[in-house]
Amino acid sequence: MPPKRKNPSSRSSSNWDTTRFVSEAAEKRYKKNFFVASAISERGMFLAEENFNDVPILEVVLALKWNSFIEAPKQRGVSSIVREFYANFADRKDGKIFVRNKLVPFDREAIKKIYKLPNVPQEKCAFRALKDEENPDYKEIAKELGCADAKPWTISSTTHKPKSIKLSKLHVSSVCWLHFVGHHIIPAGHFTNVTKEKAFLTYCIKTKQPVDVIQLMMNQVDQAAKKNIPTLYFPCLITALCAKARVPWLDYELLMDLMGPICSANICEAQRKKLAGPSFSSATPSSSDGPLAQLIQEKTILIQEQSKLIEEQRKLLEDQRNASEARHQELVGELRLLKLHATYNTSCLEVVQANVREFIGFIANETKFPKYQDCPPLLPEL
Repeated sequence: MPPKRKNPSSRSSSNWDTTRFVSEAAEKRYKKNFFVASAISERGMFLAEENFNDVPILEVVLALKWNSFIEAPKQRGVSSIVREFYANFADRKDGKIFVRNKLVPFDREAIKKIYKLPNVPQEKCAFRALKDEENPDYKEIAKELGCADAKPWTISSTTHKPKSIKLSKLHVSSVCWLHFVGHHIIPAGHFTNVTKEKAFLTYCIKTKQPVDVIQLMMNQVDQAAKKNIPTLYFPCLITALCAKARVPWLDYELLMDLMGPICSANICEAQRKKLAGPSFSSATPSSSDGPLAQLIQEKTILIQEQSKLIEEQRKLLEDQRNASEARHQELVGELRLLKLHATYNTSCLEVVQANVREFIGFIANETKFPKYQDCPPLLPEL
């Protein structure tokens, strides 16, 4: 259960909502860039020892000590919290981001604790070393990823060097890792071509070499926060860090959608359907697929149905939020007028009291020429 919000939005004497944004510029970034930004949420891995495709993946997980890292997110992303985090990110100080009057640490140590990751210094990062190589062994990398083509790489027309490799040409374990990379380390939407960067990273992972994933994730957030049309990365991680820092939010605040787990059985099924053509896709799954594949398919359908319901609820809550935001602005304006009225009335009362004192002094022959004052002029706003 998240900490409860106690105080409503307040602008006090500032020109922005000081409970949600560290600066006026942050509020402007929120409204312009992050309020409508889409998100790529994290996904866990579903691995089974009895599935031969999962065995090499499990070996990598154990070797890299990524047991917690590959688990399904325990905390769903809270839409408004994640958007405010990104809006305030540019104004961070000492690795801490202002979120609803709390300072949320976003550094190596904080991420390491959430995922129980081992510490990999930059100088020992195999991915960084591979990227810096002048002539990497592209053939060896393609072979490790499972591509047996004579010419596996797509060559750039400008640099004349390999730039990408087809996802469909890769081994199922490589595809699993690429989906994980695309949600947990270097986020990306749907892709059919694997960039050289992601291919290098997947190669390092599959060969069980140490990778500084924490720095990669931090770099991705930093880059996303600077974009004019951003995509929100790592919403579950960000919300978990905010919850740990006791950032408050309300129970009805919108939760971001989660996809089903990355599963080699599902990927194999998709590959079989693609090879068999359209007629296969309309057929029902046979018993030869095994109980595990059928169970996963049922879970996937259930998740898809739940996602539709969540999307409908999201739209409803978004409309309610917009209406509440508009009403909030009206109330802020009314409150300002009330404050102006109160200030004006207080000034008039002070004048009346001063005039009464002058009059009493005149009646008592203490003052021969009383000095009466006029009430201050009414403000234009009133």
